[in-house]
Order: sequence, then C-alpha cells, then structure tokens
Amino acid sequence: MILLQPTAQSRGDYLNFARTHSLGLELMDFAFPVILKNDSMAQALYSKYDGVLVRAFHGPFVDLNYSGGDDEIFEISKRRIRKCASHAYAMGVRGIVIHSCFFPTLTRDDPLYAMWSEEAAVLLRSVAEEYNVGFFIENVLDMTPDIISMMVREANHPCVKVCLDIGHANLSRTSLEGWMEALHEHIVHVHLSDNNAFYDDHIALGTGSVDCGKFDRLAKFYRLKADYTIEVKPFGAVTASFEYIKENMPYVFTEGSKA
Repeated sequence: MILLQPTAQSRGDYLNFARTHSLGLELMDFAFPVILKNDSMAQALYSKYDGVLVRAFHGPFVDLNYSGGDDEIFEISKRRIRKCASHAYAMGVRGIVIHSCFFPTLTRDDPLYAMWSEEAAVLLRSVAEEYNVGFFIENVLDMTPDIISMMVREANHPCVKVCLDIGHANLSRTSLEGWMEALHEHIVHVHLSDNNAFYDDHIALGTGSVDCGKFDRLAKFYRLKADYTIEVKPFGAVTASFEYIKENMPYVFTEGSKA
C-alpha cells in the first residue's frame, strides 16, 4: 500500500488526499516522548485518524539506545518502545518503523558490534511477541546493510523485518543495488524520498539524485511486496511525488504496493 506521513500542521490535507486516493498512513505522532509520556494526549490522537487506514507508526528514535551500554538509558529506551507498541496494538497497526540507532563508525571486530545486534534483537523480539506488532528496522546513519542484516538474523522472528529508506541509501557508501541484494528478503516497508546525496532533504521524488526508476526496477526484479511511505515535504511535494510514482514507478504503484 502507498502511505502518507501526515504533519500536525497539515493533517486535514493529508487525510483528505488519503481518502480521495485510497491511501494509508504512517504516523509520526508516536515517535515523540511528549506523546508517549502522556496517555491522555496519545489516546486523543486516535480519533483524529478515524476513517483512514493507519498501517504503521514511525517509532521513537531521539536519544534511544537498543543495547545496554548505560543501563538507565537502556531502560528508558525499552520504556519508549513498549509504550509505542502498546498504542500500535490499541489502534490495530501493522508495524512500527524504528531506526537501527547504530554507530556507523564501529568496525566489525569491535566487541560492541556483535553485542549491539544481539541485545537489540532480544529487545525487539520480546516486544513484538508481547504486543503482536511488527518492527521494521530502517537504515538511517547506516553506511552498509550489515548491522541491520545482523539484527534481523539475530531476532529470527517473523515480526522483525526491514524498512528500506532509499533517500538514506543515497547518502550511504553502499549502492542501491547493494542494499536491495542484502536485504530484499526482509524488506516489508519502504520510505520514498529524494535528496542530492549530501543532506537528507526529503524533497519531492524526481527532483534530486535518487534513482527512483532504478529502485522500481530492482523492486520488480526481487518481486518486492511492501508498504511505501511518501516521506517528503511540504504537502505540495507529497502530491507531486504521488503523481511521479504513478508515471515513473509502475511496479511500485501496482504490484509492488499490494502487500
């Protein structure tokens, strides 16, 4: 399914566009501590999305750490993840996109490398089982697919999968082909945005250096079936990107988004 990621300021525009074109939503609201720490505020958001299918949350990511270097930070991280999962369960949401939160400069022979994937995997697997919700690990600062691949393998659970962000892939040291080759079996969610290979600009598809056509061909080659979130700004760029997908990404627009 093709999804939108509403902003609070333009929520009405996003909801109207989603209803008109039979699109779903990936909500950012439950990524923020101010919401996750206030149950009444969080529950008040539920009714704002009535009538539109919410397929995913973007989970919390600011200051989080899924491995236990500092026990107190780890406890807060677990609390934020569990609270987000509880709201996802209450709203019948399919899954939560989370960042890997991994330090990209660590080498494979650093003891933290394996410890990170193992401890993160245990956390995600346990929360996924507790709330019957998926976790989709997104490449953000990651320069290669290695740590995400390790996290998924260590979790070894049908609810722990991958969100590939093609804009972030464009900022990495790994080609789009490399990301797809390494992770295609686990990708169930995709973030679509464009940039000029310097900043994570989130500009309209087709206006930067991300090769969206190549991604569409790779998705077809691997028969990728996923949800695809249009993650661009402002709202005008969202509508333009939707038209771009229809005209230039035929596999994603048709077969690929029938997840």
